[in-house]
Amino acid sequence: VACKGEFGCSLMKRPEVVRDAIHAMSRAVQIPVTVKCRLGVDDLDNQEYTRKFVTTVKQGGCKHFIIHARKAWLNGLSPAQNRTIPPLHYPRILDLCNHFPDLNFSINGGITDIGHARALLNFPQQRLEGETAELYAAAWDWQSTGSMEACPIPSNLQGVMIGRGAMNTPCMLWDVDHTMYGEEKPEPMTRRQLLEKYRLYLEDSHAD
Repeated sequence: VACKGEFGCSLMKRPEVVRDAIHAMSRAVQIPVTVKCRLGVDDLDNQEYTRKFVTTVKQGGCKHFIIHARKAWLNGLSPAQNRTIPPLHYPRILDLCNHFPDLNFSINGGITDIGHARALLNFPQQRLEGETAELYAAAWDWQSTGSMEACPIPSNLQGVMIGRGAMNTPCMLWDVDHTMYGEEKPEPMTRRQLLEKYRLYLEDSHAD
C-alpha cells in the first residue's frame, strides 16, 4: 500500500516530492516541519544516498531530521520485520550531524529504555552509578565501524525518539524529566497514581 500510494519509506526514492511537500507544509503552518525517515530503502542505503536525500529535502525548509538508523525493504519484509531485521547503523547518524552542521538530527530505532537513550546521548546532566565510557561505546556499537575509540556527541544531535519502547512500557517515562533533564526526582508512584496524574495533566492541557 505504501509503495502504491507513495507514502512512508517509499518516498525516500523520491526526495524531490518530499522536498516539495515540506515546502508546502512550511508555508501553511507557523511551526517547524520535521522529517522522520530511514537511512535508505532497498539498495539505496549507502551514506552517499542518505546525504543526497537530506541535501534535497532540506531545500524545502526542513531543519530537523529524525533518522531511524536502519534501512527499509519495500518488498519481502512486513512493517514489523522492517523494525527489527535490517541492522542498525547508529554511527551513520553522527556522520550526518558532522556533514550538515546547519541541521539538527535525532536518532530513532531500537531504543527500548531510558538507559539506552542516556548512553546514546553520553549520559546527559551527569553520569549515574554504572554509567561508563564502555557503556557509551557499546550503545553506539563503535567496534562495528572498526574504531576502538568513541566519538564525541555533536551539538546538533538533538536527542532520541523512543516509539514502541514507550508504547509497550509507558511507565518507563515516569521519571524521564529527572533522568534526562536533571529536574527534581519525583516520589515513586504506582501505575494507578501515574495514570491519575496523566489524566489531570490532559484535563488541564486540553480544557476546551
